[in-house]
Amino acid sequence: MPALIRLPLPVLFVLTLCTLQACGGGGSTARSTAAPTNANAPAAAVAAGNSLYDHILATHTVRVGVRVDAPPFSVKSGVNYRGFDIDIIEAVAARLGIDHVVYVPITADNRVTAITSGQVDCVIAAMTETRHREQQVDFSIPYFQDGQGLLVLKDSPITSYLDLGSHTVGALKGATSGYTMRQVAPDAKVMVYPSYPALMAGFDAGLVDSITSDTLILKGLVKSAKNPDNYRFAGTRFTTEPYGIAVPENQSKWRKAIDHALMDLWESGQWKLISDTWFGPGAQYQDTINFSVPCLPH
Repeated sequence: MPALIRLPLPVLFVLTLCTLQACGGGGSTARSTAAPTNANAPAAAVAAGNSLYDHILATHTVRVGVRVDAPPFSVKSGVNYRGFDIDIIEAVAARLGIDHVVYVPITADNRVTAITSGQVDCVIAAMTETRHREQQVDFSIPYFQDGQGLLVLKDSPITSYLDLGSHTVGALKGATSGYTMRQVAPDAKVMVYPSYPALMAGFDAGLVDSITSDTLILKGLVKSAKNPDNYRFAGTRFTTEPYGIAVPENQSKWRKAIDHALMDLWESGQWKLISDTWFGPGAQYQDTINFSVPCLPH
């Protein structure tokens, strides 16, 4: 992947605005993976006493774990990645002077392992910050927030998770949704699937009566379905899911750099431009986004 051209912030802002106006806020941004780098180099640099952030700045390269099947946050088409998460991490990299973003495909189940094993420098994958996960990795400040939803067939009698009883619910392996469902609907039978395509296939085959995940991801699955009119949401969001960028533990310099970049994106208005591209009026995944990046005073 060739080095990205860095433009001054006002120019970048204007070009971004023009791009959004041209595409009508439909979320048409695409990114491609860069050539792999030496996977052992970051670990060796840290072992030598340098911080991970120092190594990233020295090489102008960051390895980022992303999902390949989670629209509207991150999907892969050919060699390209696109989605809200992709646009956010590209903007963070630009703020920090990082020229090359190497995308590493991960799953919901191995997001934490990808970080703890040193496979990636960070993960941005619609990943909810939880106390359990914070025992193994660190998180940036939240960059987005969604809530868990429940998807059923159009003619289903289920109107919310309160109606599940002994019904079966499909959930993604490694996600928080299956755990939450066991708390709010303990009589329901939860079946886990390794990927979103497998989850939808099980649902369409009648193996489960409903599926659960974060609401915007469910919207993305419906829009990608062959017959989207076959489904409906049962009730509204029933949890709060703050998304953070996960990084290795004890790398506060790297985590703080990401935090400051996210605050800059919010204060400059670039975060809203990205959000409107995917979720604003007329966008493919239009929704009401009630969220703001928590910014510290200067």
